[in-house]
Amino acid sequence: MTQYGQAQTPQPRWRISPKWIAAALIAIAAIWFIVANNQSAQISLWVKSVQAPVWLVLALTFAAGMLTGWLLRRRRVG
Repeated sequence: MTQYGQAQTPQPRWRISPKWIAAALIAIAAIWFIVANNQSAQISLWVKSVQAPVWLVLALTFAAGMLTGWLLRRRRVG
């Protein structure tokens, strides 16, 4: 209690959750893998084939995975 009879509110603690640590490690590994692969590759689409750098294909795949995870995430209730 303070001198005026009010309880002090506790200071918020900043704690990094294991989920954020895992996400950061996955992102770092993906970025390292993307940077390390600078060759060109042929990608076959349903109708057409295209030539693209491997790093671009990996970056787009990683971004698509992140977007899918974001769209399908579960929201906490309460």
